Amino acid sequence: MLCEGLAWALWTRCPAHDDRLPSLSLANGHDGRLLLYYYAGCSFREIIQTLIRIGLLGKQAFFDKAYDQTLSFSKQFCADLKRAKQKAERAKAIWQQSKPIENTLAETYLRMRGITCDLPADLRFYDKCSHPSGVTLPALVALVQGAWLLCYL
Repeated sequence: MLCEGLAWALWTRCPAHDDRLPSLSLANGHDGRLLLYYYAGCSFREIIQTLIRIGLLGKQAFFDKAYDQTLSFSKQFCADLKRAKQKAERAKAIWQQSKPIENTLAETYLRMRGITCDLPADLRFYDKCSHPSGVTLPALVALVQGAWLLCYL
């Protein structure tokens, strides 16, 4: 199993060769198995060997009747994915709880910095953002869109 209980997918550059654009899709299947689709030409074996070499894939890959190979990611990688999912969920909650930037402290801040253009709807204001010190502070929030990427490797 990969990371049981996590639904995820990511696009990344191929670890087996030096490409500049994401050409490799990895996803967690419904049963926890690695779903890998490659768009540029490296073999499955080359990709897996590279993932093992760089430490993203445990050496405990094993064979299965239904699949040529079933693989296991390290516990650390699964923990990192889980943390990334939690952060993404927190960011979404902050965005949903934020309000339009007009007539807020965030708009005042930008205007005082000399920004005079119309402000995009992608900028919002959140008045109770948690700080690591334990206090809550006002925050300028920006929505980043354009892809469903979880991360790049």
